[in-house]
Amino acid sequence: MKNTIFDVKCIAKVMKKLSFYFLLVLFLTACNSTKHVAEDKQMLTQNNIFVDSVKNKSADLQKYVLQKPNPRLLGLPFGLYFHNIGNHNKPKTPTEWGLKHPKKYNFIKNIFSEKQSIAYANAFISLNNWFLNYDAPVILSESKANRTADNLWAFYKTQGYFDSKIKTVIDRDSTDKKAIVSYYINKGEPTLLDSIKIKIESPVLDSIYKDSKIKSLLVSGNQYNDKVFRKEASNVVKLFKNSGIYYFSESALGFYVDSTRTDHKTNVEFLIAKDRFKEKDGVYEKKDYKVHKVSKINVVTDYSYTKKEEVYKDSVNYNGINFLAIDKLKYNPKYLSQSIFFKSGDVYKDTLSNLTRNHLKSLKNFKSTNISFSPIEGTDDELKMDIFLSPKEKYTLGFETELTHSNIRNIGSSAKFSLTNRNAFKGAELLKFSFLGSYFNANNGPGWEIGADASLEFPRLVAPFGLDKLVPKRMSPRTLFSLGSSFQKNIGLDRQTFTILSDYKWQYNSKKTIQLEIFNTQYIQNLNVNRFFDIYGSEFTNLNNVAEIYDQENNTSFFPLATDLENQASESLAFIRSVASNAGFRNSNPNDFNTVLNIQNRYNIVTSDFLIPTLAYSFTYNSQSDFKDNNFSFFKLRVSNSVIF
Repeated sequence: MKNTIFDVKCIAKVMKKLSFYFLLVLFLTACNSTKHVAEDKQMLTQNNIFVDSVKNKSADLQKYVLQKPNPRLLGLPFGLYFHNIGNHNKPKTPTEWGLKHPKKYNFIKNIFSEKQSIAYANAFISLNNWFLNYDAPVILSESKANRTADNLWAFYKTQGYFDSKIKTVIDRDSTDKKAIVSYYINKGEPTLLDSIKIKIESPVLDSIYKDSKIKSLLVSGNQYNDKVFRKEASNVVKLFKNSGIYYFSESALGFYVDSTRTDHKTNVEFLIAKDRFKEKDGVYEKKDYKVHKVSKINVVTDYSYTKKEEVYKDSVNYNGINFLAIDKLKYNPKYLSQSIFFKSGDVYKDTLSNLTRNHLKSLKNFKSTNISFSPIEGTDDELKMDIFLSPKEKYTLGFETELTHSNIRNIGSSAKFSLTNRNAFKGAELLKFSFLGSYFNANNGPGWEIGADASLEFPRLVAPFGLDKLVPKRMSPRTLFSLGSSFQKNIGLDRQTFTILSDYKWQYNSKKTIQLEIFNTQYIQNLNVNRFFDIYGSEFTNLNNVAEIYDQENNTSFFPLATDLENQASESLAFIRSVASNAGFRNSNPNDFNTVLNIQNRYNIVTSDFLIPTLAYSFTYNSQSDFKDNNFSFFKLRVSNSVIF
């Protein structure tokens, strides 16, 4: 034992020495952070931005800086320190290493083999490369500093500071080979919007603009800002694209800003062209803007690129929509039409086109959804809408498995097998069957569980008494029914569980989702209640001790209680009932009496079967526009009420 303690202390001392030497090497390297900087170069150590003589560390400005110093942790550039431990002049190949270290190379080669000497050389080369892969020193680039100044000047110009000036100062230290770059920004006076005129040359567009009573973001007296102009253009494009002007684009918009004034004000003219260019037989001609209507709608339900030239063999017209299939029409037009937000004769709207695309994707039945619009021959204001749907495989198999280990379970494994049937009843429903099983071996013995459940998901609200009409189809309502059961055999009482669920969910808008759980009911049945006193041995021991005292006072023969599983529970319960009804024993032995009652309460709680209905409401808010959006808010609230019977 003493030798072991001595060895541990020795190892600890060695580790401390190694740590000390490592930190010492790192410190010495840090003192020479410009080790790999050439004599006529400088390492960038700091960027400073001064706006109107005030230092500014805003992230909005930092993103325009093209060259930044080495990253730091706790104020130190550790990555640079590790890089400097390496050597750029060391050999890059085993051959070069062998020429530089012939004695070491040949020693390994003679004792072992040339293969081992190559591996030995590669080990040193890899270690050196490992250090060099860390952050190399950032060498000052005057061109990048000048381009950074241009970026900052352009940024302030977009904010309305047309007279801003930027001065770049580079502080070089030729002795230490380090440099600091400072950008001094003088914003000057901001330019304000003065008169604002909107000129729409197209009578059709002018009528739409005036009827919409859209509120312009360009307000006289506000400071000039490029973002406001871009937002204004985007709002106008959305207005026209949602008012039937299918061919309208941002290229038809123009802003004229008068920059000749010297009073830091500017007049703005918002120009919207009267016509557009259209290609016809290789020649571009001008065409007036017109309100387009969707006159014809075709839906190909089994589109495939390899079969796109084949003739459609099956077709159905439902509510003015043509449903086509290369083989056989497998989707009920009544339900599939609920995902199409255009009807024949409707004015074209971008929002309805996007809503149709998103709704069809939410059905989880199609690999791809392609929507295109094209003019109908012989007309100037009619469009044909073609929807091409490529269905997923009707049946999908899934398999999941898991292996676990913990201080309670020595080993455990689980597996889940699922079968999904898409378009189960020709309404884009999802029918799913799942089978699961698990096994574990705990300290107190083995256990296992098997179960199965079935779920049916409808891409619409399924409810009686016309309640389905309360949620419009544009909110992509979804209804889920689920039924399941599981049987658990473990070290406890064993139990069987039955679960039934009906779940309603809809997208209130692009950011808000609502979910309502109704008839979410679970029934838990204990299957082996007679094992209670065998599993909870301490309860049985306490009960047996009280039985010995009880027999002496009441001249009964409960003690000792039966230990075999067949009679243990019945005798223990009989003794509990006898004690509970004996007022004399309660008065003479109140502590023992309370012990028995407590055991009775715990027995009733543990062995009871439960019916648990739950009603829940969930609200989710997510402002993330797409996966690239890193600046968003997320909030989820769930309110539930459960009753145990």
